[in-house]
Amino acid sequence: MLVTKYRRKCITKEILDRLYEILKEQCENWSVQLVEFNGEEDHVHLLIDAHPSMDLSKPFFWTRAYCLLTTGGAPLEVIKKYIQNQDSPN
Repeated sequence: MLVTKYRRKCITKEILDRLYEILKEQCENWSVQLVEFNGEEDHVHLLIDAHPSMDLSKPFFWTRAYCLLTTGGAPLEVIKKYIQNQDSPN
């Protein structure tokens, strides 16, 4: 999960769509697979397949604190459905 600075509600549908394009391209540049993506007005969720040492947060738009979780025993379909069911901005 990447959260906007100060949890400002600044992500619109257009911004979310553009973030998807940017993050998908960046994942390809880093040889990381973007499995699922969605978000709300102040954060986005990404399900990625990446090396754990990769620094994915950039301090310009996002807060420096971010949450990276392993899927543990949860099936990927459960995690994908959680991301898909975010309250996306209109």
